[in-house]
Amino acid sequence: FWRTALTFLLFPILILLAYSADIGCFSPIMTRERATRKHFAMLETRQVDLDLMSHEDLAALAEEVRRSRGSTGSQLSDSDVQTIISREFTPPKSRAEYRCEATRRITGGRRLSLTASVNTVSRFAYDEAKQEKALNLTPKKATPEMRVEFRASVFAALESQGVIDVPLIRTGDTSSQLIVGYKTRDGTALAGKDYHEMHGEVVLEPGETCKSIQVSLIDDLELEADEDFFMDLCDPSCSSNGLAELGPTATVRVVIVDDERNGCLCFESETDALFVAESAVDEVHNIVVVRKQGAYGMVGVRYYTEEDSAISGVDFEPAEGTVVLQHKQMSATIPIKIKAREQYESNEMFRLILTDPTGGATLDASRDGGSERTILSIFIVADEVKREFFDSLVRLLKVNWGRTKLGHANWSAQFRAAVLVNGGLDEDAEDAASTIDWMMHIISMPWKVLFAFVPPVEYCSGWVSFFCSLLMIGALTVVVGDLAGLLGCVMGIPDSITAITLVALGTSLPDTFASKTAAQQDEYADASIGNITGSNSVNVFLGLGLPWMI
Repeated sequence: FWRTALTFLLFPILILLAYSADIGCFSPIMTRERATRKHFAMLETRQVDLDLMSHEDLAALAEEVRRSRGSTGSQLSDSDVQTIISREFTPPKSRAEYRCEATRRITGGRRLSLTASVNTVSRFAYDEAKQEKALNLTPKKATPEMRVEFRASVFAALESQGVIDVPLIRTGDTSSQLIVGYKTRDGTALAGKDYHEMHGEVVLEPGETCKSIQVSLIDDLELEADEDFFMDLCDPSCSSNGLAELGPTATVRVVIVDDERNGCLCFESETDALFVAESAVDEVHNIVVVRKQGAYGMVGVRYYTEEDSAISGVDFEPAEGTVVLQHKQMSATIPIKIKAREQYESNEMFRLILTDPTGGATLDASRDGGSERTILSIFIVADEVKREFFDSLVRLLKVNWGRTKLGHANWSAQFRAAVLVNGGLDEDAEDAASTIDWMMHIISMPWKVLFAFVPPVEYCSGWVSFFCSLLMIGALTVVVGDLAGLLGCVMGIPDSITAITLVALGTSLPDTFASKTAAQQDEYADASIGNITGSNSVNVFLGLGLPWMI
């Protein structure tokens, strides 16, 4: 009797030792404190229910992932963020899940592995890379060896300047001679009255990457508004057999500024609203202030930011100061820092205001704010690329977490999963099934169909499923015990030998595969060790001790 009592007594001792080890009683004090803090931090992290998260919540979670990694967070790609969220916020797996996963792998049943999240992300990234590679393999037109264009799309010159240099640049191959034509055309400025008409060819010799075209301006004493004309490039060619083409800036706008006046100040933006996309890191945007209708003398203007739906210090850095433009200086910039806030739907707004011009300058009365103030409304909008990223992440996470659920929403799905190989959850599940999956599925299908009669866990909070499962397991245990006894009788094997060989093999084999699965999926394989030792210890201490005590 004392051996029976000792065997059964070892079971609560095992539980006490396991709990003590889990809370760190056998570790140094500092290590135990760190482990305890990490344990509770993980518990708090696991409380995030990704199934219930909105796009905004998921965007905030992605922002927190980047911020928690310090300086390296801004270097994470979208795929990296997807993988980190899938790994760190996966709900903890129980021993039952590992055992169920291993059993279904053996029998060709429906997969439950939570690593499907990472695999799906990897496959998603791989598919994108494969599509990109396919696009790269598509026959394309021959790539031009050189490109020529203007250095900028807009140039400004004072009327009294006399001559303006319009630079153009060449990129690509510079080993051969490049010839490109040019011609001016009127805008509000008229050839012969405001400037001299020009046309001809520019020759860039081998090794030469830039050259300027000089246009003569006509100065007069009339007070007039700013005027402009255009210059176009055409017909690029090179001396070798290579290809040459015009770049995107093949047309330049030249603005002639009347410099007899101090000028009128306003924002460069043609409208009174500016839209900027939020970024994963803090980003500085240079808002350009321009001087029109004159460039004489030094002028200045005071600026400051004003909150609206965007909050100072949260969505943007407040700014205040004075912009100064020297004599004949036509533009200056105001640096505005937009704070990093990854949001799915963002449409925050604040204002940048110009006021109190000095040096004889005025403000543009036609802009928002009138002649007293010039107001630029800056809207912080969500990046469309980020929106697509969050949409794809939501789709992936919703699909992946749906695959990990043990229960079915309806009874018919259980029979479908029992009849089809690998549960038939994916459209390509049958194509992805191996020969062993098919063989084990055919052998075990009668048992899977039989247990599909167990009601889903949605009924009565799972109690109906619990008691029906106990009845089915009890009935199966009786059948297996009788079959093992009959097999031992036919083969002349004593019942005790049959129990510790055939029956023990049948009960321990799923634990072995469950431990293998846990070792593959856990970072430190703690669940694998706990599963294999705990399972066998419970089988011996409780499985033998309790019947002997009874």
